[in-house]
Amino acid sequence: MARRLDPCGTTGAYQRHIKAREKPCQACREARNAYERDYRKIARRRHSETSKARHRARGRALTRLARAYAPAFRALFAEELAKQDTTRQEED
Repeated sequence: MARRLDPCGTTGAYQRHIKAREKPCQACREARNAYERDYRKIARRRHSETSKARHRARGRALTRLARAYAPAFRALFAEELAKQDTTRQEED
């Protein structure tokens, strides 16, 4: 028994066009575009939530390190500020 082919206007049919080295029809391109749009929306939301959580965790970790090693933190901070001031003076 032969496999039933996905009708045009689906992502499966889009893949069939690509595999056959054909230019996908308009309906298949629209289906693929809709799929990609939805996928990007979900991926962006997932990445955004992960990114925010990692950023907050990093901030908390840096705060804890700054408190635990206050003298070393102050020295490093002053060193970085001096570098920044030197870089600005060279640009002017």
